[in-house]
Amino acid sequence: MRGTRLVHVNIPNWAREVLPIAREAGATIACDLQDVTSADDPYRLDFVDGADIVFFSAAKSVGTRGRSPGHTSNATRCCSS
Repeated sequence: MRGTRLVHVNIPNWAREVLPIAREAGATIACDLQDVTSADDPYRLDFVDGADIVFFSAAKSVGTRGRSPGHTSNATRCCSS
């Protein structure tokens, strides 16, 4: 990944292994979380914590905005639809 400026991942389980490699290479990491039903979905936490930019659909959410109180993330930008 040397020289890579942006890595965009989806949420298949194998993609978790890409996150630390991209971080070590100094790339900006964007992640599409798909449909988020809970701010604390344990399956998606590695992706949320590993991303600089997060995309997701709020179509199935239950009215929460953002992360639950007390949770911190590396994500500096968030885009939802």
